[in-house]
Amino acid sequence: MSGKLLVILQNAWGVEHGYEPSYERESFRKSHTGIRLLRAIPAGADVHIVNASPEVGTESSSNFPPSPAHVQARIEKVQPKAILACGVNAQTVVHLLRPNIPVVEMPHPAYRALTNKTLDNVRQKLYCLLEQ
Repeated sequence: MSGKLLVILQNAWGVEHGYEPSYERESFRKSHTGIRLLRAIPAGADVHIVNASPEVGTESSSNFPPSPAHVQARIEKVQPKAILACGVNAQTVVHLLRPNIPVVEMPHPAYRALTNKTLDNVRQKLYCLLEQ
């Protein structure tokens, strides 16, 4: 896999301020979001993850407005080949920023009605974008 993928999630909760999700962190790898998201990511992809908001909530229902400046800074740093926008907050910030990068949208990985078929379809789309 030759391209960088930037995954945009909602916001963290129950962790320290400034937390950024990463598969290098055991807490993220074992989380419901981390496990479900992994099915949507093509094997071998260079994955970078950012939350749409840098704020950290105290419970799983915590929801903060997206921060375009926070996400734009990460886009500029990573320079991804594709973006995966997971959930409403991620999709909102991508629509505001309008990056000149292919974007795939999907529900948040923790969404209860998310199906494996949807995750598999997302993985296939990302594979095609990252292999170009």
